[in-house]
Amino acid sequence: MTIESADEGARGGELEGISSLHVSRLLELGFSRERQPIDGLLARLRGPRGAAWLRATLQGGRLGPSADLDAITSPQGVSISLLRALKDRANVLLKDPAKRENLHAGMAGYFLAIAAAIAQHGELLTQQPCEKIAPILRKLSTVVPEPWGPIFRCALDSPRLKPRNA
Repeated sequence: MTIESADEGARGGELEGISSLHVSRLLELGFSRERQPIDGLLARLRGPRGAAWLRATLQGGRLGPSADLDAITSPQGVSISLLRALKDRANVLLKDPAKRENLHAGMAGYFLAIAAAIAQHGELLTQQPCEKIAPILRKLSTVVPEPWGPIFRCALDSPRLKPRNA
């Protein structure tokens, strides 16, 4: 007996039309780890307006002058002091996590600053160990749209993200 047939028998076919792949994914989500704040940002970026939201967030002035944020994607990159300032502004937004918009914008700015500092300067702008930062940057690298996605992928290739005791 499959999951689908057991559920259909128990619920009178209310799951009709849902594939076993979908049922497996729902079960995986139901039994997976507790949701983390980053999961909300990932979901937002995966959504149909994710790229537009990120562009508006990064260019709307909440995280600093948009010209500075645009320069992050230039071949020359930006100064480490500008990236520290971006991280600091993002941290201010993160201090009000009750507002989902601030939480997501703060996380986007924070991890963009972290990724750009690693990619452009080989510097880790956080006291968090690379073992905690790398998985988050890896997840973001799969959903952050152009022109910022390459920054995350470049950071992941950096020797700076290797474990300290490796």
